[in-house]
Amino acid sequence: MSYTPSTGDTITAARWITAHAEHIAGNDFVGLGDYSASNSEMQSTTDPYPAGVESLATSGVGELERIRYQIKTQFGLSQWYHDVTVAYETFLINIASYRRPNLVYVSATQLDVENNTGTSNETKILFPDGTSRSVTEDTSSTHKYRRFDITADAEFTSGTEDSGLRAALSEVANTRYAIYAVKSTIDTSNFVLVGDTTFPIQANFATLNTAYGTNGWVFLGYIINGNGQSGSTDIMSFKQAGPIMFFNNSVSGSVGITNAGVEYATTSGATTLTYTYAAGSANAQVPNTITHILWQSNYAAVAGSAGIKDSGAARLYRQVHANNAVHADQIWVIASEGLQLSNGPGSSIAYDIDMLGYYDGALSSGTNPLL
Repeated sequence: MSYTPSTGDTITAARWITAHAEHIAGNDFVGLGDYSASNSEMQSTTDPYPAGVESLATSGVGELERIRYQIKTQFGLSQWYHDVTVAYETFLINIASYRRPNLVYVSATQLDVENNTGTSNETKILFPDGTSRSVTEDTSSTHKYRRFDITADAEFTSGTEDSGLRAALSEVANTRYAIYAVKSTIDTSNFVLVGDTTFPIQANFATLNTAYGTNGWVFLGYIINGNGQSGSTDIMSFKQAGPIMFFNNSVSGSVGITNAGVEYATTSGATTLTYTYAAGSANAQVPNTITHILWQSNYAAVAGSAGIKDSGAARLYRQVHANNAVHADQIWVIASEGLQLSNGPGSSIAYDIDMLGYYDGALSSGTNPLL
């Protein structure tokens, strides 16, 4: 106030006009008081719709707190005034132009991540924070980024970048490995491929975040190192199309039929052969995110009808009729159901249960789950 009245003063027109002019100026945004006098006050927010019920503001402060809350939650910020990692416009452009790349079989020890842009030898990865990284590499001559080598150690934190198994791991026969694209911290424009036996289920997210950084990894699929038979250490030849994987190798079991796939159970003579589901990375186990499996069941000659059932023999999936020669059958089954082959007459015969392909539920959305 430019003038402070005292008792007995005469209120003149000029004083009255000046006082009201100052009130008007003080109510302009430039003249309003702040609501960030301390860090605590600046960080104060209020949920305007808790539990689906409106929370009505009763003051300008309450209105401001509710707006701050929406800014904070919409951008996923720890405080409403923190910098946004990636602008919405950039994020939407990244999603619209992105197709998650497939894994591509190269050899018994190597695989590539496919070229998924219009630039030759380039692969783009969209990470959960909305940022993308692209690397260009001719894998016929180098393999730092786009080519995974199971005999190499992955390096993405210091020294020279390289794609391979997580440093604490080594190649093991008949083991399943998840392949991740991981942000490099050596060069913040690059990523590498890392093989790991820690699979991308919710219970493992904290472990993966510790190993690769929050928002620093994207799951691309699995490889199986070995055909399920003793001592097998080659990456199985495969074809991936999004969440669907088919094997393209050759395996022959007790029945003598050669087919593609990975052996999960076999016997040279029994009345039944049962594979009971087990989740994990070891031989005859199924990675946790695989929801459906294409099984091949091989039978020696049966004298009467035989059956393909779930592992608990509660449901009959398919009837195998009497024949005098070996028999092969394929069937899609929910992974956790397992499989049982049985011989109707009850005599001992040879059986094989092989995985020909599978459907991976973690890849069905086309992008990595946001963490």
